[in-house]
Parts: sequence; C-alpha cells; structure tokens
Amino acid sequence: MENINVNKVSDKYFIDKNYRQYMVLYKGDIKSELESIEGIYVYLIDNRYALVSAINTIDLDLIYTKFNSIINVFYPELFTLQDIKLMPEYKENIIRIESPIELSGEGTVVTIIGTGIDYLSNVFIDENGKSRIEFIWDQTIPSNGKKQEIEVPYGSVYTNEMINNALDSFKNGGNPYEIVPSKDLDGHGTGLAAIVGGEDKKINFTGIANKCKFIVIKLREAEQFKIEYGIDIPIYNLPTVYIALKFIYDYKLIYNKPIVVLFPLGTNSGNHKGNGVLEEFIESIAISIGIVIVSGTGNEGANGGHASGIINEVGGKKVIQLDVDEKQKFLSVEIWVDLPNFMTLEVISPSGESTGLIPSLKNYSSIYKYVLEDTKIEIMYFIPEITSGDELIRVVFYDLIPGIWQFRLTGDLIMDGTFDAWLPQKGITLGNTRFSPFDPYNTITNPANSRYLITVAAYNERNNNIVNFSGVASLTDYIDRVDVAAAGVNVLTIAPNNKIAIVSGTAVSAAIVAGVCALLFEWGIVKGNNPYLFGQTLKSYLDRGTYERKGDIYPNPQWGYGILDIAAIFRNMM
Repeated sequence: MENINVNKVSDKYFIDKNYRQYMVLYKGDIKSELESIEGIYVYLIDNRYALVSAINTIDLDLIYTKFNSIINVFYPELFTLQDIKLMPEYKENIIRIESPIELSGEGTVVTIIGTGIDYLSNVFIDENGKSRIEFIWDQTIPSNGKKQEIEVPYGSVYTNEMINNALDSFKNGGNPYEIVPSKDLDGHGTGLAAIVGGEDKKINFTGIANKCKFIVIKLREAEQFKIEYGIDIPIYNLPTVYIALKFIYDYKLIYNKPIVVLFPLGTNSGNHKGNGVLEEFIESIAISIGIVIVSGTGNEGANGGHASGIINEVGGKKVIQLDVDEKQKFLSVEIWVDLPNFMTLEVISPSGESTGLIPSLKNYSSIYKYVLEDTKIEIMYFIPEITSGDELIRVVFYDLIPGIWQFRLTGDLIMDGTFDAWLPQKGITLGNTRFSPFDPYNTITNPANSRYLITVAAYNERNNNIVNFSGVASLTDYIDRVDVAAAGVNVLTIAPNNKIAIVSGTAVSAAIVAGVCALLFEWGIVKGNNPYLFGQTLKSYLDRGTYERKGDIYPNPQWGYGILDIAAIFRNMM
C-alpha cells in the first residue's frame, strides 16, 4: 500500500485557517494564470474542475470574471454529518444488527468518510492482531511526507503497515499516536464502521461484513464557515468532499478491488433533483464495475427546512414565511424555480419593511440594508444555474434579527409555476429557525437525491414505522430516489475506546446497507458468481429483496421499495 503521493508544498493552502477553498470550473491554463498572484494555489482535480485556495483577503467570488481561465466559481455547499445520536448502553429496545447469511465481506473494501476512526479499537483488528484498516487519510494533519502513487493534495496518509506499527507500540506500552496521530474525536466514523464490519468475539459483537477491509478519510472541517454561522458542529465544504470521492475512485482504478463507499453526509444546497456537481461526479463513478456509493436520506424530515408552492399565472404572488430564532445571526436561503419558469423576489422584514421587487436579471446581485433593523441582505439571481438550468435565487442574511420574515415571489414567466426553498441543515440553522408552514416532502439531503447511488431511509424496527427525522422524496418525483429502509433507531455499535454504544439516525441505516453491499460484492465479484456487479445492479438486488408492509403502495417517497430483507436479497438472486 505504498501508493499515495502527498504534496507537502500545498499543505498550508488547505490546512491554514487563513485560506479559503473554492470549487472552480475552468478552461485552459488556470494554474499559471492564478498562481501568478501571491496567496493563490491551484490544485487540478481533472481537466474540468480545479480546487483553488486563496488567502482570506482575496474574495474569488467577486473577482473571478477577471480571469480568462475561470468559467464559474461554485458557491459553497456545506455538508454536515447525517448525525447519529451516540448514547451509553442501556438494556431496553436495543437492535443488534447481524447478517443471516454465511458471507463476511472478505476481499472487499469499505470506505468510511467523515470524522475518522479509532484504529486502536478491537473491532477493527483481525484474529492475528493485525489492523483491517488499509489506510487512513487524515486531511487535518499536515503532510507526513510519504511519497506514493495516488495524489493527495494535502493532509497525511497512514498505511496499514504504519497502523500495525502503532498497534505494536500500543501493546508494548508505547504511544501509538507518535506513529499514527489520527483520532476520531467525534465517534461518528468509528460507530458507523463498527456497524458495517466490526467484530470482537470477546464481547460477542459482529457487524454485517466482519471480514471486509477499511479505507478511512477524515475530512477537513470548513472552519471559516463555522465562524460565520457561529456554530460548533462539524461542517465540510464541497471541495473537501469532492476530492475525497476522487481519491477513492483513483484507488479503485489502480487496485481494482470491489469497494463500497459509505457517504454519511448531506447538504440542503442544490435543487434536489440529483444534478449538481457532486452528483455528476457520482454518476461518472457509478458506471464502473465493483464500486457503489451508499448514503442515508438525511435527518431533515421534520426540521422545517423545506417549503414549496405553485404560482399559477404571470403576476401571481406567493409568500414563503420564515420564522427566525434569536440565535440565528447569519443565514443563507436558496429558492429554486423550475425551468422554464421565472420569478422575482422581495423580502419583507418582521417590521414590515420591504426590499421592493428585485428584478430577475441574469446573474444579478443586489445588497439591501434595512432601515428599521440592523439586518443586511444580499439577493443573488443565477439564471440559469449552471448545473441544472433552473432559476436559483440565493438570499444571504447578515446580522439577522429574530421574528417572521417573508419571501414574496411574483411570477414573470409561468408554465407550471413550481418553486421550492431550502434552509441549511439543522445545526447550521439554530434554535427553532424554520419555514412555517414547511413541506416534509423533498427533504432528502444531497447528493442522496442522485439515482446513481443507493439511498437509505431509517425506520424503527420496534413499531415498524418510518421515523419522522428520515428524509422524504418529492411527492411528484420519488421513483428510484429512495431505495430501501433499514433499521435506524437504537442500534448497537462500538464507540471509541471500545465502549459499547447505542446509535440512531439515517447514517446508521446507510451503514447497514453498506455492509450488505460488501456481502453482495463478495458473492458476485470475489466468489465469481457475478463478476460484473456495479452500482445499478446492486440497487436492483436491494430493491427486489425487500419486505413490504401490508396496506402500503410501493415504491413510495418514505420507504422506497420497502424494508431491507438481507435473506430475501440472496434468495431472489438464485
């Protein structure tokens, strides 16, 4: 596993808090053009996209049109963990996840993206005392200088050999973190990895694919946005997430091992139709044999972050009401108008002061300062938005005051007149900030709206009901959005330091299905029963191997094709 190339020079541009990262669509020699300016570094992802890091005194959003090589700078998409509630063990209503078939995931690799992993945990060590973790890429630790084959723009990579050396040091009373300093301080990644494929026979704990190997990517947090929103939860920017997926794909191309990617993150940015920048890349990955990406629907189902409506005629008006909590001082709201409709916006404050009608001009931006409040807003029109063709209206609030705000939309060009609005995910929205009324449909976080990954809802095994936090597909476009529902409440796992824990959330459900996908790859590719398995094939197997509640119509926006039934999946393949 000596195949990862770390660029030590670029570390400061991606780890230093004085720099901000941008995802850029480019043409020509962007590297030479931008790096002629001090304080800018360019990392070429491929021949279309680049990652640009610029010192905070340079706002690339404002000056990018001055560069011939930049086609577009993408507005930050902020990802949060599909959070799991990590609780101490208790004895009632615990769900123990075990596979009913004699497969173990041997010969497969599962990638865990997020907060890292406790590599010292017994559940990731095999019967010979060796780590089952192929490597850890910790984006938060400056380069350890290892020169290998797959390019990594920043951070440190720790190979299986280094992890085993750290384990040996730990067994002999030494400090393992002098060799591999990466830690999972949150517990999110460790808990999910244990469900996917952990095993500790001494405490009778077994995950789904208990012989799989692991790749772990600990993402760098977007510290500047945490400061901007005044929050202290882990959040990640689009460039960080994108290069993590690209790294995994490069690994797949070189080593050609069947690989399952657990993607337990999501964002409310985007039009939720599965056609954003990240979704486009996922689609290009998904056509390859032996790789699949699994994500939960997100935990936004009951958080009040989505509103929708229809304007029936030109000149018609609709109002979206936003209740703002006193804790919320900064906020970005996205309003998406379906192609080919056009709408204009005015924003009305709690005191009744209006911006007036802001014209819907191509790529137009307007700043308004309220007289009676301290709030300033920026209204940006993207017509058409570059990845979808829809109209995007982005409203950014500064020094936001609490109360009832109104977005008044007016129809300029109306065909079907449909529109949607999304707030950022809970944790970025604070207190009781929400739309009123809100629409619980179309609350799946991106990129899980893509039809090219496996999307998993969460249900409660104890009462056979979908849980209210589980994201729900659009009422009018739900076919193949949600694949299956899996247990997502009170599931047994292992937290850091070998502690038993109980977890809930759609990330838990996704981890269960990720483990099942490893079993499918073992059956098909490793054992030779179907060596051409790829993402869409696995989706088909999962969708056909489900349990359906009586009285329900399937597929549907909540459950997809039904409840995961591992035995039925393999029984239906025979």
